[in-house]
Amino acid sequence: MSSTTDVPVARSVSAYAAAVRAQLADLGPEQVEELTDGLEANLTDALADDLRPHGADLVEEFGDPAAYAAELRAAAGVDAADGRPRRGPVAHLRALPAAARRLLAQARRQRWWPVVTEGVAAVRPLVWVVRGWVAFQLVGWLAGPVWVTPGWWPTSPLGTVAMVVCVALSVQVGRGRWLVGRRAAPLVWAGTAAALLLALPAAERADRYQEQLVAGDVGTTVVTVRTDPEPMDGVVVDGMPVSNLFVYDADGFPLEGVQIYDDRGRPVRTVFDTESLWSRPDLAEAWRFAGATDAGGRERWNVYPLAGWPSDELVPDLLGETPPEWAPRMPPFPFEKAPRIVPATGAAGPAGTADADTQADGDAQVAP
Repeated sequence: MSSTTDVPVARSVSAYAAAVRAQLADLGPEQVEELTDGLEANLTDALADDLRPHGADLVEEFGDPAAYAAELRAAAGVDAADGRPRRGPVAHLRALPAAARRLLAQARRQRWWPVVTEGVAAVRPLVWVVRGWVAFQLVGWLAGPVWVTPGWWPTSPLGTVAMVVCVALSVQVGRGRWLVGRRAAPLVWAGTAAALLLALPAAERADRYQEQLVAGDVGTTVVTVRTDPEPMDGVVVDGMPVSNLFVYDADGFPLEGVQIYDDRGRPVRTVFDTESLWSRPDLAEAWRFAGATDAGGRERWNVYPLAGWPSDELVPDLLGETPPEWAPRMPPFPFEKAPRIVPATGAAGPAGTADADTQADGDAQVAP
């Protein structure tokens, strides 16, 4: 129950009700009685309702008595000048707040109301936290993952600060420390309803982003996160799927735009979509790749190295991951130069085999 200053609650309610009736003095006694019937009880019940924020006094809680009386007139459709009923869409719109107040007052008198009050009060702190978390997700969507990294829990210092601020503000609003009073109540209720409606889409988006974030943080293995079944295909080395191929010429210099086919003329593919994130032990960021386009406008996935985008440049939207608008770029080669290949001679044997094994193990060094 909200407290009043230096006056007991009952006397404050009586004084406020008297002020409201004074604003209706131009009406007949019967009309005043009809409009204000049960006014004191409604005010007292509203003050005792823990499900709504409370102001410091009755004027802050319910508004100026003149405005309250005007709402009672509007609810009854009574004209202020001659007491005649008013009609029309404007009159009905103005009558909505008072009508809602009357319905709420009637609900408070029902036997089931205390049970509802206790149940809602029990989950109210959770609603505050959910409201703040949804607000954080909206901030992350607007700012982008580079700054906020939205997920179930932020992974950047700035994202952590943003989430703590959003939840703290939501809790303060719920406790009645901020955005209190009669005018702010509709805004608070509307924000809470919108947050609850957006909670499920925001949770699905956070879950999707979290999966991609985990895929980018693996570090020691090359993995792809998929939710749909795929055929056993691709390139595998030592039991691990390969995301990209890097080709060097006989002198050890890197090549780009190389088309690779197998012994049956089939294009060799390592990646099958533009959504999966792939990581390498020597890179901090995971990459998402795109196919090349041939002269006929067809997409080719056997042109290596595959170009793409690092994960810190991928901005998720509410419906799914969309590629950046800028063109993909070439990822770093494993090393600048591979060992130079010499023509085969009759003397080549175990030594040449050892060099090939060294290269296959990925231990080749940059040529001086």
